[in-house]
Amino acid sequence: MTGSILIALPAKNEEQLIGSTINAVIQYGDVFVFDNNSSDKTSAVSESFGAYVISSPINGYESVVYHIAEYFLNSKYEVLVILDADGEVGLRELPIGLSKLSNVDGVIGNRNLKKRFAERLVSQVFFRTTNILDIYCGFKILTRSAISSKLTKGTFATALVDKTANFENVNVIVKPRSGSRLGNEFLVKIKLLVGGIKGYFN
Repeated sequence: MTGSILIALPAKNEEQLIGSTINAVIQYGDVFVFDNNSSDKTSAVSESFGAYVISSPINGYESVVYHIAEYFLNSKYEVLVILDADGEVGLRELPIGLSKLSNVDGVIGNRNLKKRFAERLVSQVFFRTTNILDIYCGFKILTRSAISSKLTKGTFATALVDKTANFENVNVIVKPRSGSRLGNEFLVKIKLLVGGIKGYFN
């Protein structure tokens, strides 16, 4: 099945960790690094570890994730895996997630730690109708039927999933990380809350 799996890593300035991430997952499928305007050697390192590099020039996580979804839908691949380039979640759980896919349309990671209240609240809303416990988790395994036809902007990519599809969850352990990659913490919380609710209703 590995020839039918596209493993996508959204990346910006991840030269220090992306090599080990690629090395951990490349046995499961073809690895594509979607480089979001890195100013370091992310692309060069990625290629040296056997990944394909795709330029994703529109800044922001949501834009990159939607670029990944569109690229996948126009490709030959049958399964899309999205993982954080720094390997924060999902590396160890990837084979478990893939094994669950035979019975559902998609498998979503469920982090052991969701530090923001907005993430927990929006995830509870999604769970009521989609069975997804952690809509914000960066680890997702999706078939074509699990991806929404309406990739709505301003939803922090929560509009990625088709809410009529069948989903399973896989528990993942979050590696400790200091600070936030998302900027001002208060504004991040507001964005997660407002965007998440918007994504639920789109």
